[in-house]
Amino acid sequence: MNVGSHRLHIRCAGDGGPVVIFDAALGGSSLSWTLVQPAVARITRACSYDRAGFGWSDAGPLPRTAGRIAGELHALLHAAAVPHPYVLVGHSYGGLVMRLFASRHADEVAGLVLVEPAIPEEWADPTDEQRALVARGVRLCGYGATAARRAGKEAP
Repeated sequence: MNVGSHRLHIRCAGDGGPVVIFDAALGGSSLSWTLVQPAVARITRACSYDRAGFGWSDAGPLPRTAGRIAGELHALLHAAAVPHPYVLVGHSYGGLVMRLFASRHADEVAGLVLVEPAIPEEWADPTDEQRALVARGVRLCGYGATAARRAGKEAP
């Protein structure tokens, strides 16, 4: 789906509402929800997507902030005609994105599920261990971007 300057991949299954929207951890993609999404789709509509530069989505404009990503997700859901209300599910970094989405579009959100979420306040003064995690995340994002470029144009 076109969100203005680039295209984002979204995959939905099931029927009903509220629609459950999944966002993966840093370096993850819609494939992170391969085992979860079908189970949820048996009882309601469930959608997973690839953030810009991952999976089957195009690279997006810089800087890649959580706020920009939340805005792109909102544009994607509207472009794909995914009806609200949404139950937002975010894992790790995806939890940060979903918190921002929910705060900006509270009238479209029925619920918020955070799985081991990234909490900004915990990272204000990072420890050495947290800095190592960030460095690892940066490496994983690089791997994800490389995999996305090599994945080809065919989406599942």
